[in-house]
Amino acid sequence: MTPDESPVSQPPVLPPTPVQPGQPTTAPKKHGKKKLILIIALVFVLILGLSAAGAYWWNSKQKADKAKTVVQPVKAGPKQFCYVRLSHLVCVDQQATNPTRYDLPMIDNKEISGLLASPDQSRFVAKVSTPDGIDSYWLLDANLKNPKQILNNTGDVIYQPAWSHDGKSLVMEINPSGVNNNDARHIYRYTVATGSVAKLTNARLNRNPYELADGKIMYLSFSGTSSADGTTWVPYVMDADGKNPQAYATSLVNKNLLSMSYDLPSDTVYLNSSEGAGGKITYFPASKVNESKFVQARVNSSSDQVNVFATDMIVLDKNLQGDVIDLSTGKVMSTIKGYGNPVGIISVPNLVKSATQAEAPHERIFGLSAAPTDFQAFITKEFDAIPACPNAEAEVQFRIEGVVRDSFAKVNYGQCESGSVVFFAKKGDTWVKVANTQAALPCTLVNQYKFPKELITNCIDAKGTPIANPNT
Repeated sequence: MTPDESPVSQPPVLPPTPVQPGQPTTAPKKHGKKKLILIIALVFVLILGLSAAGAYWWNSKQKADKAKTVVQPVKAGPKQFCYVRLSHLVCVDQQATNPTRYDLPMIDNKEISGLLASPDQSRFVAKVSTPDGIDSYWLLDANLKNPKQILNNTGDVIYQPAWSHDGKSLVMEINPSGVNNNDARHIYRYTVATGSVAKLTNARLNRNPYELADGKIMYLSFSGTSSADGTTWVPYVMDADGKNPQAYATSLVNKNLLSMSYDLPSDTVYLNSSEGAGGKITYFPASKVNESKFVQARVNSSSDQVNVFATDMIVLDKNLQGDVIDLSTGKVMSTIKGYGNPVGIISVPNLVKSATQAEAPHERIFGLSAAPTDFQAFITKEFDAIPACPNAEAEVQFRIEGVVRDSFAKVNYGQCESGSVVFFAKKGDTWVKVANTQAALPCTLVNQYKFPKELITNCIDAKGTPIANPNT
């Protein structure tokens, strides 16, 4: 019934007229039935209309609610070269100057020490350094949120993960749980959607995997020989499923090979060797080894991974600085001061810029914010008392590995170019330094301060034999 229609009136119901004897009966008129049918039809149409409107409203609400819960991609900024430094994402301009710092989230109450963007930047892998010195890796979305640990609770140790060209999986080096032999380290594929892991190599010691643009996997394999000049690593390629492994670019490799890198956007392979004065970088398209070029450039350690800074420009790390090198000449064009773990060229996520763009000294005390307040005050004084490093390429760093029961603490001291582990205990309301060492503590000292086994697992007895800490 529409608003313009008036209600249908019905005639009053009258008592039946008595039928006189002998009077013929007549059939009643059908006008009342027609009106009743019309009313029922109108009610039925109204019910159908309300049902349709209700269904439309419900579906619209469901879609709106779903839209609210879906994590929308971040509005990314312009592409810049970025790296992780002191738990911040730092990005520089095309001249490797004007660094901008962004706050990074904590994962499991620990700082992010590295990031790896998927090819379309819809996901990131975050590296988190744990107190026991073993890194853990986590999947994050485009907003650097919703962390999910890779191989959680398996005990497997992961090294050097790299994204597949389609962003659906990671290739990585894994040392299986309970196996301390480096010969057990092999190449695996981790599928993001399912969390499943497939082993791809079986022979030799293998490391440094990358998936090429054509889907094949490139990696370094130990040749099994060594000499006074060092061990020999040989580049290999294999199919996506691990089949058909073959030596790769053998004409370009010598016994001085240190590391290998790969840049997916340009499909370029970089081989670093200690050959020649200062080092040599050989680079070529992955599918065209015969088109290789090389440049003599400073290469001084096996950790020198090549990262593309711009066209024909790369970055090599040198402790606390990153040298931007012209590939055509090998000349250092500029230097990034206070360098960290490279992320590469990315569209800067919509992160919060740090309130203070200058580094604060206490940012080099990792784990400080998670420590008890009184220990924070104590350890910052310890940190401030250590003089600055004479070498500009080194710095003082502390890593709080654990504070137990608010009464015992273990801190890794990185003092310029050396390091040690320092143990603290609380006497009354005062923290005291118990030992600064690079070796296991004697059991007499452990028992004197009653260090719990959750902080110190083993100690050395009077005979110099390692035994389990007897304290609970």
